[in-house]
Amino acid sequence: MNDEQLLAELGAELERRADRLPPGRLTLADVQVRAGAVRRRRRAAGALAVAAVAAAVLVPLGLTGQGGDRAVDPATSPRTGDAVLAGDTLRHPDGTTVTLPLDASQVSEVGVLTDGRVVVMGTGARVVTVVEPDGTVQAEYPVALNDLTMGQGDDTVAWVDDEGTPQVLEAGQERPVAFVAVGFTSVPGGVAGTRVDAVLGTGCADGGCEVLAGPDDRSVTNTRLALERPSLVGGGHPMEVTDVSPDGRLWAGVLEPGPGEQFGCAVLYDPAADRVTARSCDTSDLRFSPDGAHVLGWRGDNDMVGEATAFDLDLREVRSVTPAPRQALDQVGWADDGGLLVVRASYDGQDWTLSRLPLERPAEEELLAGPVAGPLPEAGTAYLLSE
Repeated sequence: MNDEQLLAELGAELERRADRLPPGRLTLADVQVRAGAVRRRRRAAGALAVAAVAAAVLVPLGLTGQGGDRAVDPATSPRTGDAVLAGDTLRHPDGTTVTLPLDASQVSEVGVLTDGRVVVMGTGARVVTVVEPDGTVQAEYPVALNDLTMGQGDDTVAWVDDEGTPQVLEAGQERPVAFVAVGFTSVPGGVAGTRVDAVLGTGCADGGCEVLAGPDDRSVTNTRLALERPSLVGGGHPMEVTDVSPDGRLWAGVLEPGPGEQFGCAVLYDPAADRVTARSCDTSDLRFSPDGAHVLGWRGDNDMVGEATAFDLDLREVRSVTPAPRQALDQVGWADDGGLLVVRASYDGQDWTLSRLPLERPAEEELLAGPVAGPLPEAGTAYLLSE
């Protein structure tokens, strides 16, 4: 199927759905899609080798008045680093803590909005839980995929609900905003569900933000979805978007692997200029630092990191992290603008540690917590870093 046929099919589907809607209102039932396999982003596992996915831009139902409802404290604080969940206690970068209704063994992903609310994705039932800053549960929502995506600057968080519709919860808003999406055609006669890769902007209920998404079977569509008409996105750079800089000017992504390649190359991409600004075939799954001045990339397998590297925005190496002998490198994230959070474990799970590695050489790794006993590293974690 060529690009013109794909655009025509998507356009016709949008028109058919619009014709079925009551005047002035869109419903979730009209955008039901099939949801596929569970995907955990932020971990550079072997699944990254399957394919890289282009972005699609979706239009919010918030334009019709659904979602939003400002009913929480709108005060926000900028993201300064990753929070850490140990047991049922989440420690923020400033040292404050909150007790969550689930502990680290029951959580696959956790995110923190800039208004202090915590969004938790459990490991069992497909439910996302929104927790107030004081630890009380605000709401629970059914999901199709156990996958959270934090927006630029952590002002938003997104997931795909049990009807296949992208939902975006924004700091200062009580309820998420639903986005319109149609199924992605991956093969003739086959339709894949939607997977959210990034959220751009704020003010979702007023149409101020966009969702970058792709099909959950990881096929490349290279399509921009909008109510008026679908269009191509990303020019000649089909990719899976892995993060967006805090100012929204750069996207981090992974290009589609070439013939015989296990991994696609990591890139930084300027969407306004449709230009790749930096490229490295030695890493994947880039994630921006809180100030946007660096990116962290890694590759690995068995849900563990083989090697992690901090780069500047030209993708030149600044600092790297590797596991010691008989040790697993479980997770690496951002402690702050100038340092990495490193979670290590012995193979038997008896010695878990959390440390900070400064970006500036020759400073050494500083132990923050541990060693403590925990699960086997391929089965869980004693310290879960926030998205």
